[in-house]
Amino acid sequence: MRRAAISLVTLAICVGSCVNIERVPPGFPYERMLSRSDLGAGWNVEQDSFHPVPDAVASYSITFRRADGEGLSTPFLGDQLTVYPNSQKAQASVDGWVADNIPVAVGSAAQVHFEPSHSADTVVDGCRTLTIDSVPYLTCAHIQQHENLVLYVRGMMDGDTFSISEYEGILHTLDTRLSIDLSTPNG
Repeated sequence: MRRAAISLVTLAICVGSCVNIERVPPGFPYERMLSRSDLGAGWNVEQDSFHPVPDAVASYSITFRRADGEGLSTPFLGDQLTVYPNSQKAQASVDGWVADNIPVAVGSAAQVHFEPSHSADTVVDGCRTLTIDSVPYLTCAHIQQHENLVLYVRGMMDGDTFSISEYEGILHTLDTRLSIDLSTPNG
């Protein structure tokens, strides 16, 4: 009997320490993020997770990848939304987000044409070109701070299955969602 009890305790300790159970914060504003239905046919969810971000209440990211390609050279789109306790903490984090995520333009990289719907929002965009297996790609990153939220969008475009104009359209969709008033039943 004692041996069975020790085995159960050992099993419980192992399961408790070996399994990574992500804590989902109550009330996370998923409706401000992209979903697969926003992207249309041919996109799959590659991964999604919560991330620890200094001074943030919660940060969730989701990455979509084109289903019609293979490997890392397949166009992708990532959306990460970080919620801070207040707009001052969100604004203070922007420089770090930019330093860590906005690529330095290399060559004649295309530029993103985007203006936020709220003039008080801080927005920084950057793109660069890269070549994988002799195929040119455009990679872009977008940081947008709106009130207590920081949005980080990244994408790799091939110009065929995913273009810069589609990327800009996604930025406009997300900009609209940042403005949703979640305190009323109909947004």
